[in-house]
Amino acid sequence: MIQRLLNSKNFMAVVLALLTGAALYAELPWPIPAAKVAHSWNKYFLRLVALRDPWPYAALKASYHVMLFTTPYIGYSLLLSALYIFTLRPRRLTKPQPLPPYPVLKSRNQLSFVVGEIHHPRLPIPAVNPRWLIIPERGLFTGTILVGAIGSEKTARGMYPFTGQLLG
Repeated sequence: MIQRLLNSKNFMAVVLALLTGAALYAELPWPIPAAKVAHSWNKYFLRLVALRDPWPYAALKASYHVMLFTTPYIGYSLLLSALYIFTLRPRRLTKPQPLPPYPVLKSRNQLSFVVGEIHHPRLPIPAVNPRWLIIPERGLFTGTILVGAIGSEKTARGMYPFTGQLLG
């Protein structure tokens, strides 16, 4: 149950922020700069801004209302993300199987190359039924790209083995 809630942490942050924002909106309303309201310095200042420049006053009022909801959302999002990172441990339902044998170059019938292992698509755990990521001949017509920083061995770890597979 907790795992489901933490997996939908963005939705939970929105719901909690809406509830908190509504409570803040009811508890801390925008101070109305009217003459009938009790005297305080911020009311005089807001009344002066409203009379002199109505557009900045409207922008100030709108930003106040927006921040009543967005600030709790940021806080809840950080809190739920921290809970997700530090407390939630993915449980393995089944024992991962070993990779199938590497497809040897001489046993391949068509042009292709092996890029690596296919991992679990959503969680940082090994796949239950791992397999090799093989790009077939049709996928080689569009080109490939290796991206990385200078000195990260793109050529040694990518281009040389791929070229050797294609020429082998």
